Amino acid sequence: MKPLNTLALLVAVSLNGCNDSGSQGHTTPLPVTVSIEPQRQLLSAIGGNRVEVTSLLANGTDPETYDPTLASLMSLENSLAWFQIGNIPFEQQLSNRIGPQLTRFDTSTGIDLIEGTHGHDHADHHHDHDGHHDHSHDGIDPHTWSSVRNMKIIGANMLAGLIEIDPAGKDYYTARFDSVGARLDSLDACYTRRLAPARGSTFMVWHPSLSYFARDYGLRQISVAADHRETSLISLQSTIDDAIANGVEVFFEQSSYDPRLSATVRQHIGAVCSSFNPLDYDWEQSLDNVVSTIAAHGRTISVPSHH
Repeated sequence: MKPLNTLALLVAVSLNGCNDSGSQGHTTPLPVTVSIEPQRQLLSAIGGNRVEVTSLLANGTDPETYDPTLASLMSLENSLAWFQIGNIPFEQQLSNRIGPQLTRFDTSTGIDLIEGTHGHDHADHHHDHDGHHDHSHDGIDPHTWSSVRNMKIIGANMLAGLIEIDPAGKDYYTARFDSVGARLDSLDACYTRRLAPARGSTFMVWHPSLSYFARDYGLRQISVAADHRETSLISLQSTIDDAIANGVEVFFEQSSYDPRLSATVRQHIGAVCSSFNPLDYDWEQSLDNVVSTIAAHGRTISVPSHH
């Protein structure tokens, strides 16, 4: 499988004739905005040279503490549309600041959303095989883009939005989306095959950012912290005990979190550690690293039945 950062190039080559016809009379790219970098990659692949995509959240920026600059606000207000990822708090806060005049599209529309991964300390969590938790729902997990299957839905929502703001480009956008969608289907099939031997195994991640990925492939996610609040020693010990009891062999670290606590977790559970950035522009490469690590080290266990 080729990395997705080559996808835009592959689509451009395979649809060269479409590029020519779709761009006639359209020399200035349409300014559009997305919320996060993975969206920028996908929308650029679908929109091609008819759009200029700006991301509000630069790589490495914390969405929980994000405060838009004046330049970001001006760029957003000058956009034809804002393609939101949906369910990220800063989007609602920013929407209240800019008013209703800007066209918005929620690109997570139609996704089966997971609830209850972000509101409590880990000690209150009980994880099942598909990434859900069995305590009361306390908020929607916004990390919809951590799933290849979801990314196809997100892409379809982007396609509909692009056609709405630029009807003349319908055939151009549709052809590019068809190519991107086929690529995502192939990638999903590849991941399904690679992860089949590890189905039912448990992995650990600092922030619960892989819930949708876990659901797709029958895996279990244990998270150290639900958000950026300081993790208590009691909660951390509970997490470590849970990981050991579930035979966790893989721990995905995130550089934005306290490296000392990560070192403590590594020391106690003895798992293989790998880095993961859920907001990487090259989101496929990040997911591919997750798949490769789990496929190499995840253990197959029986998947509990649900009633």
